[in-house]
Amino acid sequence: AKEYGIESYVPVIEALMQQESSGLGADVMQCSECYYNTEYDQTPGSIQDPEYSIKTGIHYFADCLELAGCKGSGDIRRLRLALQGYNFGHNYIEWAIKRDGGYTEANAQAFSDMMKEQLGWETYGDTTYPEHVLRYYK
Repeated sequence: AKEYGIESYVPVIEALMQQESSGLGADVMQCSECYYNTEYDQTPGSIQDPEYSIKTGIHYFADCLELAGCKGSGDIRRLRLALQGYNFGHNYIEWAIKRDGGYTEANAQAFSDMMKEQLGWETYGDTTYPEHVLRYYK
């Protein structure tokens, strides 16, 4: 976290990791599909090194925080946007800001529905991801 300038977010990162994997398995940050993963296939569960997963996930989360304009770990409104962006991908953050000024449960559902239709998938992400992570954040 220090490497990416987000050391004050360590408790949030711990909560994120708890939601993603409970700290179990090799891909503890569930970030195998992330474009920062350059050492393994970008397919679900491909990362086989927990330390690499943490580095990759934190790098991606740092980008989410920046894109969301998060001012600190207490900036819960923007933190929700960054967390949903971690789950849905960076494109959600820009889309949500343009549409509603940030994260809402309604726009998370709308984005998920839009992506399901575009991709032909049955599901797309967790539309209540921020609350699922924040329940572990102290």
